[in-house]
Amino acid sequence: MNRVGLPRGVAKKVTPNHAFKPTAGEATRFTGTSGAGVGLTRALGAPQLIAMARESLEKLGALFNLGRKREVERYCRDLVITSEDFADVVLAARIAGFGPYTYTCHFREIAPESLEPSQEEINALGRSGVGALSGKALKAARKMDQLFRDRRLLATHLFYSRSYKYWHMFYFDQRDYQPSGNHWDHGPHLHYSQYSFTRESLQAIWQRVCAVKPELPPSVHVRYDYHHNRVRKKGT
Repeated sequence: MNRVGLPRGVAKKVTPNHAFKPTAGEATRFTGTSGAGVGLTRALGAPQLIAMARESLEKLGALFNLGRKREVERYCRDLVITSEDFADVVLAARIAGFGPYTYTCHFREIAPESLEPSQEEINALGRSGVGALSGKALKAARKMDQLFRDRRLLATHLFYSRSYKYWHMFYFDQRDYQPSGNHWDHGPHLHYSQYSFTRESLQAIWQRVCAVKPELPPSVHVRYDYHHNRVRKKGT
């Protein structure tokens, strides 16, 4: 796994088996939530929490069972994933896997190089006293302010089979779950992709996802009910 703060280019890569072929007899369909529930038992540790997460397991299990893009698009028209449900599934998957799938993730902060203050500008800001900024100190402050506006905090969550042939990926950044000014007409969302959307190997896709300048696979939008948006809405 790669987290924000590691040197650029450092990321866990999916390493294929020698032949890079499907494992014989590999099961990739969800027939119920009992197997995934083991992960929830370990992760959440309480029957009442497991019961609350059952619906999220069933929703994602049904999504993972779809193997055609048209089927996925049709299913996702009405699908809504809450941030709590998504967190439950990710936590369980990290501990014990998600049904027949193994889990990994990748996080990266992407910022325009032009907005990174030079050392000279940072030094000028450090020497500035109380009051209005000017010169290189002001330039540094403006760059930092714009940096927080323009940077992208990308999160990628990958569920993959032992053979690496079957995989499911969710990715998003902080702009995707903003309640206002969202680039999608339906508002906050996740991007979902899977093996049927492309002919490329998972190895090639994952290498590009983990690159310094990430390239992400084709996806469909899934409505995302983000809990912080609910809290903010109640506070207004």
